[in-house]
Amino acid sequence: MKKIVISLFGLLIIFFLSVSIFLSTKGFETTRFNNLISEKVKSADSNLALNVKSIKIKLDFKEFKIFLSTTNPQTKYGNINVPVSQLKIYFDFFTIFKKEPNIEGVNIVFDDLNISEIKQLILRMKPSNIKSFILNNISGGKLKGSIRLGFLNNFEIADYQIKGSLKKTNINLYNKVNIKNTSFNFAVDDNIILINSLTLNLYGIPVTNGTINIKKDKGYVVEGNLNTKLESDISKLTELVKLFPNIDFLSNDIYLKGDFLNKFKINFNENLRLDDYIYNLTGNSGDIKITLNKEIESSLLKNSLKEIFFSINKAEINFAKNKKTNINLDGNYKTREDGKFQKLKIKNIIDKSKVKYNIVIDLNDPFFVEILNYNKKQDIIANISTEFSTNKKGTTIKYLNYNEGKSSIKINDLDLNKKNQIKKFSNIKINTFKDKVENNNFNIVYKDKITIKGKIYDSSNLIKNVSNQNKGSLFNQIDKEIRINFENILTKLSMPLNNFNLIGKIEKGKFTKISSKSDFSKDEYLDISLKKDPNSNKKILEIYSGLAKPLLADFNFFKGIEGGQLLFSSTFDNKTSVSNLKIKDFKVLNAPAFAKLLALADLSGLVVLLSGEGLTFDSLEIKFTDDEKVRNIKEVYAEGPSITILMEGYIENKSGLTSLRGTMVPAKEINKLISKIPVLGDILIGKEVGEGVFGVSFKMKGPPGKIKTTVNPIKTLTPRFITRALEKRKKENKNN
Repeated sequence: MKKIVISLFGLLIIFFLSVSIFLSTKGFETTRFNNLISEKVKSADSNLALNVKSIKIKLDFKEFKIFLSTTNPQTKYGNINVPVSQLKIYFDFFTIFKKEPNIEGVNIVFDDLNISEIKQLILRMKPSNIKSFILNNISGGKLKGSIRLGFLNNFEIADYQIKGSLKKTNINLYNKVNIKNTSFNFAVDDNIILINSLTLNLYGIPVTNGTINIKKDKGYVVEGNLNTKLESDISKLTELVKLFPNIDFLSNDIYLKGDFLNKFKINFNENLRLDDYIYNLTGNSGDIKITLNKEIESSLLKNSLKEIFFSINKAEINFAKNKKTNINLDGNYKTREDGKFQKLKIKNIIDKSKVKYNIVIDLNDPFFVEILNYNKKQDIIANISTEFSTNKKGTTIKYLNYNEGKSSIKINDLDLNKKNQIKKFSNIKINTFKDKVENNNFNIVYKDKITIKGKIYDSSNLIKNVSNQNKGSLFNQIDKEIRINFENILTKLSMPLNNFNLIGKIEKGKFTKISSKSDFSKDEYLDISLKKDPNSNKKILEIYSGLAKPLLADFNFFKGIEGGQLLFSSTFDNKTSVSNLKIKDFKVLNAPAFAKLLALADLSGLVVLLSGEGLTFDSLEIKFTDDEKVRNIKEVYAEGPSITILMEGYIENKSGLTSLRGTMVPAKEINKLISKIPVLGDILIGKEVGEGVFGVSFKMKGPPGKIKTTVNPIKTLTPRFITRALEKRKKENKNN
C-alpha cells in the first residue's frame, strides 16, 4: 500500500511538473477569453479596441501565476494602430474558471512607436503636467518597451511598471535648454523613473553614457550622472556660447578636448516649475588651445601673447540655484606651442554681482619691468599667486605676490576701475635683484598721502618718468600728495644718486608739483623742480645736475658725453612742450655717429682727438618742441675750442625717422671770420662777410639704424651761424 501511495504521489508530481512545463512553454490554446478580454479593455477605455485571435493559457514560474498570452493582437487607440507584439493577462487562479475571472495584471510589449503617435494617444488622456510636458517639450524619435499594469477588483489600476527604450528624440527643458538626438533605456513605476545607457547631444557636447533617476517627493527630484567626451572648437557650440553672452572670452578661437563626468540634482515642484538645482562637473582635458582674436601686448612682455595652451589634470565646476558658482582647474599651461608647460591652479567663484579668482601659476616666459629695470629671463621659473574679484565697476586685487629667486613684488588691496586705472591700494613692497645684486628695495604706502621709502631704487629712465610726457592712463584716478625718500638711486653709470628726497603733488595721475634734491657726491648734486605756470594751464619743469651724463644715458643722441653741468627747462601740457637744454664744459668720447660725420668732412685730426682724449666743448644748447607726432629741433648749437656746430631738424615720434641738417666750422675759421670784423656791435651781415671761410654743411636722414649722412664743403656761412659766433665772442670779452 505504501508503495502504491508513493508511486501515485510520484506520478502526481510528474504530472504536475509536466503540466507546469507545458504551460510555461507551449501553453494551452483557448478562445474562451477572447470576448472577455476585448470587453474588459473597452470598459477600461472606450477609445481602446483590442482584437485577439489566439490565446494561450500559460504559467509564470517566477510569479507562479496563471496568465493568458497572445501575440500581435490588433490594437487601436482611436484611429491609431498600436504595435503591440505580446499581451499577457494575469488572473486570480481561483476565479479563472468563473464566467468573469478577476484580472490581476496585464503585461504589454510593444514595438517601435513614433513620438508623434504617442502624442496623439495622450491627447485623449486627462490633463496633467506629464501630458503637457510631453506634448510641448518632446519631439521626434521612437519608443519601444513593455507595460505592466496591476489591477484592483474593480479593474482600477493599482500599480504599474513601464520598461523600454527611447531613440533619437529631442527634448526642450527648462529655460529653453535643448537636448538633441537623445536615446536611453528606462524603467518607470509609481515612485521612480530610472534611465540608463543615456546618449544625447547638448549644444554640440555629446553625452556618451549616462544615468538619471527621477523620484516623486513633494514634486519631482531628478538626479543623474552623465559622461561627456568633447573634441571640438567652442565656436561650433553656438547655442552653448549664447547662454553666456557676458563672457567675451568665449569669442576667441578655443579648441577643447577632454573627458568629463557631470553630476546633477534638480528639484521641480508639482507643477514642474524649477525649485532648485545642483550641478557638479569633474574631469580632465589633455588638449586645450586658445587663439586670441586680439593679441595681448604689454610693456612687460617681450613677446605679444597670441596663443595659450592648457593641459588640465583636474577640472571641477560646481553651481547651484541662488548660490555661488565654483570653478577649479589644476594643470599646466604654456604660451607657445614649442614652449614648456608650467603649473597652473585656478579657483573661480562666481555669484550674481562679482567674479572672484584665486590663481597660482609658474611663469617661464621672460618679461621686463622698465620702471624697475627688472628683467626676468627665459626659462627662469617665477611664481605668481593672486586673489582678485571683478564686477561691473572694476577689479579689486586682494593680493598679488610675485617671487623669482630672491626677487619679490607684493601688492595688497589694489582697486582698479573698469578702465583698469588705479583708484587706490594699501601697500606695495618691491625687492628685486639684477645679476644677483640688489637693485630695488622699497615700500609704497597709500594713505592720506603716498609715501615711497626705501634703501635703493634702480632708475634707468628717470627723466622720462619725472617729466611724465606719457598719458599716464594707469594713474588717472589718483589725486594725492607724495613723498619719496631713497638712500640710493642707481643709474646706468657707476656713480649712484644719494639721499634722494622728493615732495610733490599728483593730480589725475600726473605730477603737478615737485621739489626734489639729491647728490652724486659732495660737490655734485641734482635739483628737480616742477610747478604750475601762473600765466597758463601749463607746467614748468626745471632740472639742474652737476653731472650731465646720468640724465642723458638713455638718449642715443647724447652718446659719448662725459662730464658737464646740465640745465634743463620745459614748459608743457598734455599735448605740447617747449624745452631748452644746456650743457657746459663737457667732452665727447667715442661717439660713432659724430666720428662718421667728422670723417666725411675730412676733419681727420678731430676724428683722432674724438677717439683719444675727446673733443672738448664749452657749451651745448638745444631748443626743441614736442607734440604728439614729432619733435621739432629748432636749434642745436655747440661751441668748443676745436669746432662749432649749428644744426636743426626733426624726429618723428612713431617711426623714429630722423632728419637733421647743419653746419660745422673749425675754430680757426671762426677766428679768421671774427678778425675781419672791426666793430662787433655795429655788424651788418652781407654777402662779403664770411667770404672765403671754410666750413662743412651736412645732412643726416633716415629711420633708426639706417641714417644716411652726406657732407658738402662751403665757403659762405649763414648769417645765423655768424651771429651765434659773435654772441660767444661778445660774452668772452665781457668776462675778460
